[in-house]
Amino acid sequence: MRNLLATMLVSTLAMILSTVSPGICSFYEHILWSLETSNGSNGIFPQSSVLLDQAGNIFGTAWEGGAYDSSGAVFEISATGNKSVIWNFNGQNGAAPEGGLITDESGALYGTTSGGGAFAGGTVFRLMPPAAPGGEWTESVLWSFGNGDDGKGPIGSLIADANGNLFGTTEFGGGSHNNGVVYELSPPPSADGNWSESVLWTFGNPGDGALPHAGLVMDQNGDLYGTTQLGGPSYFGTVFELTAPSSQGGSWSESIIWDFGDVNISGYSPNGNYPVGPLLMDRQGNLYGTTQAGGPGIGKPPLFAGTVFRLSPPSSGGETWNPSVLWKFGAGGGGAGPMGNLVMDANGNLYGTTVGVSGTKATPAGGILFELSPGPGDNALWSETTLWVFGRYLDGSGPGGGLTIDKMGNLYGTTVLGGLTARSTEGSGTVFEVSNVSAPSRATLEISPKTSQIRATIGSATPGKTIVTLRNVTSYKAVVSITGINTETTAFTASQNCVGSLAPGKSCKVTVTFTPSEPGRFADILNVISNAKIGALQKTQLIGIEKSVK
Repeated sequence: MRNLLATMLVSTLAMILSTVSPGICSFYEHILWSLETSNGSNGIFPQSSVLLDQAGNIFGTAWEGGAYDSSGAVFEISATGNKSVIWNFNGQNGAAPEGGLITDESGALYGTTSGGGAFAGGTVFRLMPPAAPGGEWTESVLWSFGNGDDGKGPIGSLIADANGNLFGTTEFGGGSHNNGVVYELSPPPSADGNWSESVLWTFGNPGDGALPHAGLVMDQNGDLYGTTQLGGPSYFGTVFELTAPSSQGGSWSESIIWDFGDVNISGYSPNGNYPVGPLLMDRQGNLYGTTQAGGPGIGKPPLFAGTVFRLSPPSSGGETWNPSVLWKFGAGGGGAGPMGNLVMDANGNLYGTTVGVSGTKATPAGGILFELSPGPGDNALWSETTLWVFGRYLDGSGPGGGLTIDKMGNLYGTTVLGGLTARSTEGSGTVFEVSNVSAPSRATLEISPKTSQIRATIGSATPGKTIVTLRNVTSYKAVVSITGINTETTAFTASQNCVGSLAPGKSCKVTVTFTPSEPGRFADILNVISNAKIGALQKTQLIGIEKSVK
């Protein structure tokens, strides 16, 4: 359902997209990995947020590609910038992972695949880290869906409670209605036992929600909250609460705490339609989320491009949640179609992504990364700032998976399309970081030029060369420590003379050599690993042209 709705949304927006400039120039993007190779073995089309562990390593899933029949993969980008595929799905052990990952104290990773498994209905899996550095990860399928009424097609990410129980949703299955379930997986009493599943709620009753796409959040009482992209009294989606039983072995109960109804004359709800993203809960118990369509409608003709909403819990003794629309997408040059999760910083600002850009010109644009800041009153619209626009310079397009935020406020995510391949063609997805490079706690490294073109002849004794300059442009006393310089293909090599410390105001020159082995045009990325971008790389694009090519 997500891919169908996304296709419908992007097709509608394509006629009215326009390219806009980032609202704050001090934010800029680093492509950590363009997920494409000639055969897709690194995985392609990532559709989820990424997991950032305490050591600065990044983990994520790729929906397709991998080593086995395009069933998808799990990848890692280490804190030093090394990129690797740590697991390949083959169908039997799962296929098409769309959700993100969670981890436990041992470093094990847990996630879902929307297909594959013993009954072809998807899986919940666990990846155990290697016993020694450089070893292989091992997978266990904790549950295979599709055998009865246990659900089918888990897409959203998992959550875990203090006892190690896992909770999630399936988009389909659950009996004759086929509208999805909420489930719990409980670990076995002994290490060699099997996990057990309990279906906590089956969707499909009249007036109930349908087709939950996202994962869940849990409050301090153990109650669960989530969204359904369709269903409810108005059939435009719901926010629901599942209340835990008062005694062990009792039944969970459901309440719809918001129905996306009140449809206007154009067939859309001013509160939004089709909430496919997960909820965010703050310390006060407020719930935040997005709808990928709907809203009040802006422009001529009106564009119903989605909303960001907040649900405040009932006052003491009350039962009704208080809804607020914090932002309405569709204004010229703003975002359109938020689908992923939101994150919140220490000051209460929200960050998210949209898969499209609204406007009036038919110019391609691949979504935005936005910040929402609280308004002057509880019911006032928040203010929006566009921090980055995707789809330019092959930097990625369609950031539908949502974001992860680190302690320094850097934002990480994926795009389902875009990125630069070794043959100068558009790639099949990226992993990115967007950060405020003016943060005073970090050194800042400038690389120039951003793109270098080199010409060379096959077999020539004089290869093509260019110079890339690295400069520490920090205005305060911070030394850049450069720990690695590399290229990603064998056609280009880079000198290592700049590895080491670079004082404020100082520069160093890297010599890049281009040695083609066949006629054609080649593309590569020069990666510079340093403390200026913790857990990330800074890059410049290299284009090589063999001289026989006109």
